[in-house]
Amino acid sequence: MFAIHLVRSPAFKSFHQSIGARFRREDATAFATDTELRSRFEASEGRPPNEGELLDLTLRVYDEMVADPMSLVTTMIRQHDAMAEMLNGFHLQVVELTTGLPGFVIGDTPVVHAQLRDGRYGFRDRLALGDADFIIGPLTRTTAACFTVQPLAPVLVKTRKVVDTINAIFLRAALAEVACHPADAKALRQTYSRLDRLPTSLLNRRWCM
Repeated sequence: MFAIHLVRSPAFKSFHQSIGARFRREDATAFATDTELRSRFEASEGRPPNEGELLDLTLRVYDEMVADPMSLVTTMIRQHDAMAEMLNGFHLQVVELTTGLPGFVIGDTPVVHAQLRDGRYGFRDRLALGDADFIIGPLTRTTAACFTVQPLAPVLVKTRKVVDTINAIFLRAALAEVACHPADAKALRQTYSRLDRLPTSLLNRRWCM
């Protein structure tokens, strides 16, 4: 489920587009100087290519390939399988909230993989899943799950400050939108207004990786 959320997030799609744009700009042009491509063009057209013709052809074919919706779908399937295999190598830690606390936030990037020491959040910050030191996602309003390197005991969060610190991570990782239970809206606005006072160092590092 976490792997599905990761590849379906807007951040992943944006990351995919940026990688494609960089490949088009920096690498696709190399095909235009490929001797095999030139030979195949001459065999097909009966003449050598005009200056710049192979480059135009290369970019046109690449743009058509990228425009095909299946291009993104194929990438999502491949990355999902790789991410699921990677996550299966971790342990799962359950984090629950005691009664009376505000619930967990869910963002447009529901599963957060972050490098907390550097303040990098997910694909938006070009962070690979394997380079993350913190992976978390809400399961329900009062339950979240972390992937950890070592097996760690379940955690029962008893203080508002810890909830706010975790929700601050979800807020920082979101691209544009977050959602919460209506009863948690006031608490969420308060958390958002004081993000600078909720550093990730407030989390007890004996849990969540």
